[in-house]
Formats: sequence, C-alpha cells, structure tokens
Amino acid sequence: MLANTLAGLPAPKADVPPPAKAVGSAKAAAPSSVEVSDIKRAKFKGTGEGCSLTDPPCLKAAFKAGYCARHYNELSQNGGISAVEEKEVKQGGKGEDRWWELKGEAKSVWQACKNAEGLDYYYNVETRETTWDKPEELMTPEELDRRGAWFWVPDEELGFTYGRALTNNGKKAEMELESGERRVVSSKVLQELKRSSLQRIVQDLVLLDDMCPPLILHNLKMRYAEDKIYTGVGTILISVNPYQRLPIYGPEILKQYASKKVGTDLPPHVFNIAHDAWYGLTEFGKNQSIIISGESGAGKTEATKQCLQFLAHVAGSSSGVETKVLEANPILEAFGNAKTLRNDNSSRFGKYLEIYLRKGRIVSSVTRNYLLEKIRVCRPMEGERNYHIFYQLTQTAKVDKVFATLLSLEVHIPTC
Repeated sequence: MLANTLAGLPAPKADVPPPAKAVGSAKAAAPSSVEVSDIKRAKFKGTGEGCSLTDPPCLKAAFKAGYCARHYNELSQNGGISAVEEKEVKQGGKGEDRWWELKGEAKSVWQACKNAEGLDYYYNVETRETTWDKPEELMTPEELDRRGAWFWVPDEELGFTYGRALTNNGKKAEMELESGERRVVSSKVLQELKRSSLQRIVQDLVLLDDMCPPLILHNLKMRYAEDKIYTGVGTILISVNPYQRLPIYGPEILKQYASKKVGTDLPPHVFNIAHDAWYGLTEFGKNQSIIISGESGAGKTEATKQCLQFLAHVAGSSSGVETKVLEANPILEAFGNAKTLRNDNSSRFGKYLEIYLRKGRIVSSVTRNYLLEKIRVCRPMEGERNYHIFYQLTQTAKVDKVFATLLSLEVHIPTC
C-alpha cells in the first residue's frame, strides 16, 4: 500500500514562492543586516537560485517577507531561525502585508505538484510530507462529495470494478459504482481501494502501490486502451493480444532494442526479453531459456516468432540457419494448430526449441519435444476441429489424384 510519505517523490523547487515583485531597479546585495522593505525591492528568484542573500540576518528578513523558500528550509534545518521567528514567518511576518496573496484566498500548507511522469501529487510545505491523495483543502465541492470508503467490487463482465460504499454493516454493503450504478454486495467480497492509486499507471507492475489482482487488471486495461500491449513484472513480460496489427515490430524498433546498452531503460517489449537472453548467453556464456505460455488466443505463436526474428537479426549465420528456423514454423503449426471455440488458428501443441550459437552466430537448431493433444485426433469437441494438416491433405487430394494415391485415399468427386 502507498504510505502517506513518499520518499521517492521530489520536493517541489519552490514551496510557496510568491511572484517576483520588483520596485525600481535595485540589485540584491549581501549586507550584514537588511530591512524587510529592502528585500521587497530586491530582485532575486523565489526558488533561491541566483539569490545573493547568504548572511543569516538577511535571510531571516527575506523569510519574513515570504521570499526564498529554499533558504528558509535550510535555515530551519540548521537551527538558524528561532521558533518564534518561524511562527512569524508562517503567519506572514510581523504584520507585513502578504501582497502576493489574494484577499480572502484560502491558505493551505499543501501544494499541488507533478512528477516526471506527469502525475499529480501533493507536498506539505510545513512537514515536507508528500502524498498521492488530494488533501481536503484542495478539493473541489464535487470531489468532497465523492469522499468515503472505496472498494474493488467483483464483476462478472469486467472481473472487477470499483465504487464507494454508501452503507456497510459488515455483512452487506450498498455500493455506488464509478458508472453511477448502485449495487448491494456481500461485504466479504470487497477489497479496499486507495482511489489515488488509479491514476498511477506503470509499465512495470512491481511499481504498483498495491500488487493486488484488481489493480493489476486495471493497470493492464488502461495500458491496453493506449495500444501498450506489453507490461513488465520484473523480468517477466505480460502480453495482451491486441487482435490487430500494431507498428511496434518494424526495423526501427528492432534496431532500437538490438542496440540497447546495459542500463538503458526501454519500454516493455518481447524484443527486450529476447535481447536479455541473447546478452546473457553471449556475454556470460550461460544457457538461457524463454518460456512462452498462455491460454488459447493469447498470442503465444506470435511472441515466439518475434523472439526468433530478434535472434535472427542480432545473431544471423553464415549458412542461413536462422532463415530455416523461421521457415519451419508454418509446417509445425500445420501439424499442431486447430480450430477451437475461441480461436480459428489455436496452437494446440507444446514444443521445446533449442537454438545453438557459436561466437554469437546461430549454427543450428533442433526441436527436442513436440507434444500434441491426442484426444483431438479421434474426438474433437463439438464446434471444434481436428488439426489443420488433415484438412489440408484431404483438400489437396480432391484436386490431385496422384497425391490421393500416395496417401492411399479414395476420393469421391461429385459431378454435376
């Protein structure tokens, strides 16, 4: 779960920087003491960068005028400002007019910020606390109305959806879902949700605030909506079949991952998995394994092709072995693919393919194991078919009598 204080988030460059207000053209100097009015006439940046005020008395005067939050933090840490002075600073100085604030403006110690990914987070200028959750004093009336306990709710179609608990007696809960629908569910099936975690979509699930199935599915769904079908989980890659052609396997993309240097962070991709295997083999001399698994229609065959394509590109061979490896795939698929209820070209086989390299070049390849569903040959399920190869052979025999003779088939061609 996300802690209230996020050590990984940077403090904003300026805690409460007022706009620079220059009166006249006086330059900031560094005398031993200075009046607040002199500071107000001085020109220097609110972040403290370029500020020439280095003597503590000068800084204190600047703080009381509301300037230079960075220097204020430095003095506070070093004990250069007393508790009374700090209180005066937070209250705006000894009766000084805080000219940069709108009259009647609600004051808040929280500051809205954005991180490098463009996500909103919030920084407390007094306690230096950072959080993803929007503080109440920064919420709009609509956001205040939506406060409450949020939970993940199981859903038959979506797997999980989320909503706010209107009532919850420990046995039954009335939920108002994000769609506006109200639903009564058992309290036992609810999973707590920190609503701010929904905005943080990551390319590596290890970085999620809470590694729970609903948030994982939400992250995958949001990335899928942006045609980002690959998501990492450390060294594991999750691939979601887009059921369309995406421009993510072209020569430029292939070259980008093939030339990747150690420590370079590229978006998750099947080429990245193939690169790590190739690098581990060529640089460390250790055998590597890539395991590709998934349900029917998940894209296992395509992932295998892309791995082979990458290895053929980076390794190659002098005898064209990599081309033979790629060309063998259609034959293996003919014997092992079949129509299922979910996929017209489902791979109903498992194989263990070994590729041998010498001095970084492919020298040979062998399929050690090739496992088939024997039950599909004699009793395929209703609505499904046998392996493609049988239909391809019989269809060819209908138009080629010589071929039919070789197969010892009796072909009956209807006549009109």
